[in-house]
Amino acid sequence: MDGSVAAVDGALSVGHVAKALFEGMERGEFLISPHQDVFKHAKRKGGDRTRWIKGMQRLNSRFAPDVSEAGANLSRASELSLGEVLSKL
Repeated sequence: MDGSVAAVDGALSVGHVAKALFEGMERGEFLISPHQDVFKHAKRKGGDRTRWIKGMQRLNSRFAPDVSEAGANLSRASELSLGEVLSKL
């Protein structure tokens, strides 16, 4: 696979995804994921949002440096107090 974001974590074939979907439906599952790492990522995202956002910014910087820098600036801005934000206006 190419150097895209999808290639980083192991993209799955359409057939694999369809099979996992139908098997999950047969078991009556509500949340179905053909890629077990998705559950691990979802758990991390919910457990420590700041860490997850920083990790996504690092990943993004590999593929879209300009966008990642904008995200990093927003992240730094979120750490400022309201007074600090207002003083910059």
